[in-house]
Amino acid sequence: MVAEVPRRSWGWILVAIVGAATALAGCAAPPRVAAGPDRHAVLDQRAQPMGPSVAVDEVWLVARGSDLLRVDPMTAAIVAARPLGAGTVTDLAVVDGRVIAVLDGDAVVEITMRPRLAVARTTSAATLGIRPRRLSVVDGAAFVAGEGGVVRLSDGRRFLVDHDDATTVARTDEYGLVACAGRRVIRLEDGAYVGAARGLYGLPPGVGPAGSLLFEFDARAGSLVGLMTPSVRELGRVAPGGEIRRLRVLGSRVWMVTDAEVLAYEVGDGALVEVARRPVAAARDVVALPGGHIGVVTDRERQVLPSATSEASVVVREPGGFDRAWDGRVLVVGNDRERWRYEPGRALSALATPPATAPVGAATVLDTLTWRAAIEGGGATVRLTTREGVEQVHDVPGATALARAGGMLFVGHRSGVLVIDPSTGAESSIALGGTVDVVFPLVSGDGVVFVGPACGVGVIGRAGDGGRRVRW
Repeated sequence: MVAEVPRRSWGWILVAIVGAATALAGCAAPPRVAAGPDRHAVLDQRAQPMGPSVAVDEVWLVARGSDLLRVDPMTAAIVAARPLGAGTVTDLAVVDGRVIAVLDGDAVVEITMRPRLAVARTTSAATLGIRPRRLSVVDGAAFVAGEGGVVRLSDGRRFLVDHDDATTVARTDEYGLVACAGRRVIRLEDGAYVGAARGLYGLPPGVGPAGSLLFEFDARAGSLVGLMTPSVRELGRVAPGGEIRRLRVLGSRVWMVTDAEVLAYEVGDGALVEVARRPVAAARDVVALPGGHIGVVTDRERQVLPSATSEASVVVREPGGFDRAWDGRVLVVGNDRERWRYEPGRALSALATPPATAPVGAATVLDTLTWRAAIEGGGATVRLTTREGVEQVHDVPGATALARAGGMLFVGHRSGVLVIDPSTGAESSIALGGTVDVVFPLVSGDGVVFVGPACGVGVIGRAGDGGRRVRW
């Protein structure tokens, strides 16, 4: 948002655009058009963190940014990838052989797997009536939950319309369908409060006491996980340590994924009994693979474990976690431990020798011949002042860095890049899935390079360029 400082009358044109960005680790992605006054788009993006994962019909699927990766369950290598659209994938589920993905707050995407990964249908947040975040599958039906309540995908029926923090849906023997919103368990039929939990999950037949449920709850020292009766009353709990990233029921075992560990529990008579615990940094999800193997996904690794208690037999590590860049004869991105050469449209290549120059700094003030821009208010606003003394104040929560290219001002922030036209004050917003630490202009062309651990590395340029003007 932009506000005029009253020194001169301006006719501001305010345009909000949401873009998206996806790319394979070694392939260029098509431009994601941000249909604004300057039509900027993401021309290339790679090295985003991995996230949720599912396995179905001996197929292993892993989300990375807004891409869905098909992974070989034996070698953990990427076989294929499919861009799903705008936003970051926050949840995956399988219903009747179809894969359903949630693009954070933006849409729900249904994907077919035969003969290849293909998007069958996309349902926008506007159509759903909620900003989707989570998926649940109950009695063969998919429910999506998020800001604004819960929606059953089969018929579009919406529940809990006055709740902005819905998470999971489950069936109970006593109350029927219930959903969690905040720390409350609420009956879908009439909105009645029936218990307390942050998340509630059904157990397969024959696992645990009859009709029992798996629950998770937030506590000051970390997440609590345990069993509940059909009347949503606690039977017992464990404290795995830390916050639960993902809770999965694989066969007869409950798997818990935290930022530091992956744990497995057997479901006893009213209690969870720990059977395996292994340290896994930045763990994100766990799946059951063919042959009794276990697949573990971290933000940068895919691991294959022969069993719950064995060490990984296969580990595939992807480039990522970039928080700095070196802009010299070649463009280099990296972090404290590694360096990679980046050429837009080509695969990242590892470098054994670090650059001799200092990394690019995050500019918080920019001076040009016609205007000056500065990040102010602790990263809350950007003030743009022309040489004639006219000022624009743009609200950019979490602003981190500034760059100028093609006459435009690019502002990196906590969820992407805001493009500002200094001559009109018009804004174009491009979502990248995480904080941009550094943004700086291309050597040639009208675009910029962005870098950040959660958004990876990539290029934003004019949509019509198609990457032709992206050169080093």
